[in-house]
Formats: sequence, C-alpha cells, structure tokens
Amino acid sequence: MPPQTTSHETPETDRRVRRWTRAQDRRLAGLLIFVTILSIVVFTVMDVLFKADGLGSRDILMARALAFVVSVGALLVLRQQPRPVVFDWTMTIWLSALLAMQVVVATVRPAGWSPVPVINMLLVLGTYTLLPVPTRFQVVPVAAFSLINGGLILMAGDAGPERVQTALLASYVLANVLGFAISRRHHGLQQRQFLILTAEREARHHLRIALDEVKVLRGIVPICSYCKKIRNDEGLYEAVEEYITRHSEADFSHTLCPTCFGEHYPEEVPSSS
Repeated sequence: MPPQTTSHETPETDRRVRRWTRAQDRRLAGLLIFVTILSIVVFTVMDVLFKADGLGSRDILMARALAFVVSVGALLVLRQQPRPVVFDWTMTIWLSALLAMQVVVATVRPAGWSPVPVINMLLVLGTYTLLPVPTRFQVVPVAAFSLINGGLILMAGDAGPERVQTALLASYVLANVLGFAISRRHHGLQQRQFLILTAEREARHHLRIALDEVKVLRGIVPICSYCKKIRNDEGLYEAVEEYITRHSEADFSHTLCPTCFGEHYPEEVPSSS
C-alpha cells in the first residue's frame, strides 16, 4: 500500500527530502554566493570612491575581503557536491561571515546612514526565505546578528529620536518572527510535497504491476467450426481450455450439462414412470 502523507517532520523524511532537493539547493546556494561576491566587489569600489566622504574605512575593506574569501571557498565546496551536513555547515559559515561583515559596516558607518538598517532587514528576511538550509541552521546566526545590531542601536543612539530606535528594534523582531514562520512553513510544505510525490510514484508502480498481471482476451479468436479448437499465434490449433488458460487468468473445472449427461450416460438417467 502507498504510504500515507503526513505533515509531521521526522529525521528520516528530512534526509530523504534533502537528497531529493540536493541539486536544486546547490544551484540556489551557488546563485546566492555569486550575487554576494558581485555585491562585495561593487560595494568595495563604492567604498574606495567615497572614502573622501567618510564612507570607507580599512575595517570595512578587511571585512569585505574576508567575506569574499569565504564566499569563494564556499563555491569551491559546492563544486564537490557535498553531503547535506557538509552543505549545511558550509552555508552556515558563509552566512556568518556575511553577517559579520554587515556588523562591521554597522559599527563603522557614520551616524544616521540609513542604508545599513535597510540592508540588514533584507539580509534577515532573505536568509529565512532563500537560504536552502534547515531553519535551525538559519535562526542562530540571524538571531545573533539581530541582537548585535539591536545592541548597537541602543548603545550608539545614532538612529535618531527614541521612537525611530524603537521602530528599528521592532523591525528586527518582526523580521525574525516573520522570517522564521516563512522558513518553517516552506520546509513543511516541501516535506508534504515530497511525501505526496512519493506516494503517487509508489501508487503508479503498484498499478503498473497490477496491469502487467492482468491478461485480457481481445480481438477475433479463430475457432474451428467443428472441433471448436482455437488457432494460436503459431498457427496451431489447441483446445479451448488451453488457449483461454494461457491468455487470461481463468481456469477450468470440467463437468457435464444435463443434455450431454443424458447422451453419454443414458443408463444413469432415471426413467420417468
């Protein structure tokens, strides 16, 4: 019988799903890392160009260089088609390097530089919604990143009026809660989809086996008008019982009808007197 689908996550189901999505996860991870490398290069060029305006620093350049090296290393690991556990830890280390770079940016950028919180919010939501790893690998680095940035906002007081600081802190909390819920729902739907496809595949397999076992007589059957033997595919005539038994699931149990019984065994027929 095909397995029943369930919405409950189990370690075995998780492993099977990860094997099922392995190639897709690698492609998505490679795309994310490539975009990150490209953005690092672009922002580094911008840092150098705007250094005179106080938007660039040695610390930021070193943080971007570290994130660049880690990103290249992650790409090299992905090319080896790693096992899921290696893939998860590789992406977690890469994410941690990316978030650490953003923490450095947040500590060095001048007060009131608005793109920093916007980029950080996008990183939080993007991690939960796009990074192809289990939620438990997402939540730890993202939560730490949010707490550090929240602490920087409270200590530095550079986000503007108190209501603006409160709004930023609430935004971090909301981004984490919303992202966590989306990530959990996504992985749950992914598992259910896998179980449904597995059940459908097994159902088709059982149906194919059943159809292969069913033998049905079709078309015109050539039968002798006198002896009632049937001509088979080799042109030979064989008894009706043999032909039908070979071409169907039917079998025969011989008996005598009343007419034949009276014709062949008249002495056994009781006399009507």
